[in-house]
Amino acid sequence: ANPLIDPVIGMAWAAAATSRLEVGTNILVLPQRNPLVLAKELATLDCFAQGRVLLGVGVGWAKEEFDATGADFSVRGKRTDEAIRAMLAAWTQPISSHSGPFDSFSGVYSYPKPPRAGGVPVLIGGESKAAKRRVATIGDGWLPFNLPVEQAAGAIAEVRQQARDAGRDPAALRIIKIVFSNATLDDLKRYRDAGVTEFNMASS
Repeated sequence: ANPLIDPVIGMAWAAAATSRLEVGTNILVLPQRNPLVLAKELATLDCFAQGRVLLGVGVGWAKEEFDATGADFSVRGKRTDEAIRAMLAAWTQPISSHSGPFDSFSGVYSYPKPPRAGGVPVLIGGESKAAKRRVATIGDGWLPFNLPVEQAAGAIAEVRQQARDAGRDPAALRIIKIVFSNATLDDLKRYRDAGVTEFNMASS
């Protein structure tokens, strides 16, 4: 079995052991979670961590996981979009309300609020057209995984143009590329030149 830890528990452990590093997920499968409960957990952790939490989310790919958790695999993209908006409501509204086809609530007092005014930053994983649209329209950044360096400039330019078209500031998007220990300095430089703002270093 692959010992993948629960990402929220892992972030809590890492946040308690550090004082300056950001802690985040890469990624959490959002449509398998209750967004209001998750928003409360992350807001609490972000308060303890003094604003160092990032939430990287994806729609998931393993239908077996959805079957096991009772989530509907066929609407995972739509559910992800709505879950992000529901969490933003919980994080930013004094008395929170949200209405959608999957989750609805009103008159909710969800406290504590995250320290940052906009809530916990939400970064989007995936390289599909839908994922890039999600980055451009509702995400705070992008967590591409399968993005070869020779394709990075075009893909990042596409996302930023979509953000511009949506009336958002493309320069505000964080583009965090996971790279492994076999990456060369030339690879890193080319990614930076393509528009990657930060790297997430992982062991091979």
